[in-house]
Amino acid sequence: MRRDGIDDSVSNAYRGQRRRNFLSILHYLTNAMERVYWNRDKLRRYQEKRLQSVVEYPYDSVPFYHGKFRKAGVIPDGTKSLEDLAKLSVIRKDEPSE
Repeated sequence: MRRDGIDDSVSNAYRGQRRRNFLSILHYLTNAMERVYWNRDKLRRYQEKRLQSVVEYPYDSVPFYHGKFRKAGVIPDGTKSLEDLAKLSVIRKDEPSE
């Protein structure tokens, strides 16, 4: 037990978590910095790939969004280009509770 009353194992666990968070942030920052120098075609391909995964998660996991996307004709496998974003409607703040 340290003088400040914090158990050493708790302190070590906290330091380990801070290190993992730092490394995670460093990883994402490094990747983001690489994308700054991509040409338009490569950046667009990356954005379209990410778009599909962004649509896939709520479609598969949240019944509200699943219904909303299906009504708009949006399915993850069919979301191929950034133009497909226009199919997604804006969701009002009070809408999920309806």
